[in-house]
Amino acid sequence: MNERLEDIQLKTQKVREVLQQTGAAAVRFRGIEWFGWITAGGSSAVLQTVEGGVAEVLVTPTEYIVLTDEIEAPRIRDEELPEGTRMHAVPWTAPQQAQQFVQGLIGEGQILSDRPAPGELPLPESLYLVRHQLTAFDIERYRELGRLGAQAMTEAMLKARPEHTENQLSGLGALALRDRGLDVGLIQVAGERRLQLYRHLPPNDDVLGRQAMMSFCARKGGLWVSLTRFVAFGPLTDAQLEKHQKLQQIEAALLAETRPASTMGHLYQTVLNAYASHREAHAIQEHHQGGLTGYGCRERVATPGDAYTLQGTQAFAWNPSLRGAKLEDTILMHPDSTLEVLTLDPTWPTQDVQGLPRPTVWQHRTPEHA
Repeated sequence: MNERLEDIQLKTQKVREVLQQTGAAAVRFRGIEWFGWITAGGSSAVLQTVEGGVAEVLVTPTEYIVLTDEIEAPRIRDEELPEGTRMHAVPWTAPQQAQQFVQGLIGEGQILSDRPAPGELPLPESLYLVRHQLTAFDIERYRELGRLGAQAMTEAMLKARPEHTENQLSGLGALALRDRGLDVGLIQVAGERRLQLYRHLPPNDDVLGRQAMMSFCARKGGLWVSLTRFVAFGPLTDAQLEKHQKLQQIEAALLAETRPASTMGHLYQTVLNAYASHREAHAIQEHHQGGLTGYGCRERVATPGDAYTLQGTQAFAWNPSLRGAKLEDTILMHPDSTLEVLTLDPTWPTQDVQGLPRPTVWQHRTPEHA
């Protein structure tokens, strides 16, 4: 049995344990993120701007079946699933036949779903906690995804020029991601003017000017990576350098507490205290600080008093920020408390901060130096 099949078997067994605990007859995984999880890397996405896909997975105590229509079945069978996966395809003109098929299998039994239809119940929290724990195969795929996302960022930012618009840089980022097979979830871009104004920065037609920031949230096989990078077309001012250095220390305090047994509430308080120690306490009100990632771009954001407890092997995408500065990477937390930065490209300049390589602003980049 190959690694992917073993991973599917492991996750299916976890789902069946939930069925046993709840007394439900089946789970229907309809969302793109859950499809990616339960198929160990498959995708049900066609329209990228919706959460539901064109196929779902039905799990019962004895069955694992992919449900779709006759439009999608051949491609999904050939490109998204391990060989031999059981499928049931219905005519696109008769989608109700999928429900009839399910009822024929389970009768009047209770159905759980991530996106429950009338008469179904939502998934229990325990199954989300299972999803938050990354398997060995998840980690293997995550490392590759992080490498590709970081490469895409470097490629696009190396092509950035002061005269480019934010939309043009965003286009370079999207091209670099798609060229590597990553779905574009979010690209934020800001030039020197808008960097000082806002935290969320959908690109527009502003010219970049003397510096630029770009952020990615990208997906492949259900897993998400997030990262942010800065370039400066000439030297930074002392005030700008101080802001980036200050943010490194704020992030370092947060990462030092990102370990098993910490709670999200504790991590929120940690970063709040770090901002306050640098006379930037107001910053936490201007943007969330990120949090748990994996099969959701943000599975859970750190908030005051949240008792959610970190455990096992989990991924985090923290994004502390000040006006004009931001740090963001996808980082794996191991059970022994060690951290592994997944979104590193060796081409990008970094600085060691408390034992972790952290990205710095790529400075003095002008066309003649590119």
